[in-house]
Amino acid sequence: MLRSLVGSEMCIRDRARGALNRMRNLQLSRGWEKWEQDATARRHQKFVLSGALTRMRNLQLSRGWEKWQQDAAENAYEKKILQGCVIRVLKGKESVEWVKGKGSKNEQRN
Repeated sequence: MLRSLVGSEMCIRDRARGALNRMRNLQLSRGWEKWEQDATARRHQKFVLSGALTRMRNLQLSRGWEKWQQDAAENAYEKKILQGCVIRVLKGKESVEWVKGKGSKNEQRN
């Protein structure tokens, strides 16, 4: 059994629907705003973390470069010292051989 609605009942029905629509739209709007806030917070957090990671990576590279430079300087110093030692040893052997050679010549003369 269908009954036709009178004007006042239609108004009540339409007001109820309007109120439900407004409530639904308000909830959707609030949900959308919350999602936007969360997305903005995540973007900001990603930006901050990205910057921090970049700074950490650059610091690691900088430390690595400094360590490499320090090691290279130490190696160059050690190489210089070793070269000096080798030269002194070779000169010492030459002078010893020269003295030995000179001494043997002196003995031959006598």
